[in-house]
Amino acid sequence: MADLTEWEKRNEYYSVITLSNDIKKQNELLKQGTREYITAQAASTNAIITSQENILEGIQNLSYAVENGMAGLKASFDFGISEVVWQIEQNRESLKNILQVLIAPLDIQAKELRKRALEAYANGWFEDALQDFLQSEKINKYDFTVHINIGMIYLFHLINRKKALEYFEKAVKYAKPKSNYYASFALLHAALIKHDFNQITDAEQLTEEAIQLSPNFEEALYQNAQYNAILHNIQKSLCNLEKAVHLDRNYCIKADHDDVFNSMREDVNQLFLRLKNEIQQLCINTYKSIELTINMINQNIQLANNDITIITSKNQIQNNFPPFPLKTFSNDISLIDNLIKRNSYFDSLDAYKIEIMLIDDIKTYISINSALKV
Repeated sequence: MADLTEWEKRNEYYSVITLSNDIKKQNELLKQGTREYITAQAASTNAIITSQENILEGIQNLSYAVENGMAGLKASFDFGISEVVWQIEQNRESLKNILQVLIAPLDIQAKELRKRALEAYANGWFEDALQDFLQSEKINKYDFTVHINIGMIYLFHLINRKKALEYFEKAVKYAKPKSNYYASFALLHAALIKHDFNQITDAEQLTEEAIQLSPNFEEALYQNAQYNAILHNIQKSLCNLEKAVHLDRNYCIKADHDDVFNSMREDVNQLFLRLKNEIQQLCINTYKSIELTINMINQNIQLANNDITIITSKNQIQNNFPPFPLKTFSNDISLIDNLIKRNSYFDSLDAYKIEIMLIDDIKTYISINSALKV
């Protein structure tokens, strides 16, 4: 019987998380684990990505929706906690609604069998759980959640990857008519097993299928980037890594520490540098527009629409507006300046967020004062 691979092993930050009937406690432990995991990785991350100041500030605000399973964990997902994540997934309302339809035709005895299997799994009685799940599969072969549960047991406990793959493939087949997301969830696990078999091309194709079903599934994009890195498909790897980063910037941190990308490390660093330069330039241009608009307002200059298209759109500033509150403006600009000077991707992203909020304040100011003059 083979051991778990490095991809399948749990990292130290999730070591206290176990299968349990206490889903609330699992959520709490996962939130704590994700914070520790990202914090530890960020501490030694490339300065292009984030500054040390941003690490201290950003981690305080880190909040992943762990109750939403793999999709909620995003860059903090780890295959080592996959079965715990799956247990949390089964308590999501979206899946419960699907299950109501799948289980409705079953008689009481069949429903109790399924419930008993889940209880055995939560308590760590994997042989008992497998026996009941296999019996449940015979009664209702269309219940893809049963196939996923069986796949998890074979993959992480009985270490029978061939059987695990068989059941994840069944899960994909029967999940597709019901949920693109859960079909994608099963596809990522099937891809993991293909990776274990060193069938990387197949693994890449399975993650590509997951992306086609769920285009904004961050982890599917990231894993596809990993497999393409192994296959030396540099441009496709970079493309999907960039998409994942735009959905969750912490994939920058994850990729920066991921040995899978070592063969194309310079390309990955160039990607992060480009992203940093692009958002930094956008910040500078937006700042200039904001500053111009504020000065015009406070100098009582009448503006045409095309003079301040970024901020006012179709609004028109009239003469004799009361001065815009410069103190608030100055504080915001000082913060924006400091963030840009840190010269990192994350800091520039945060600076741009502040600029957008300031633009909204100016739009509101213009709208209110225009209305007052009508």
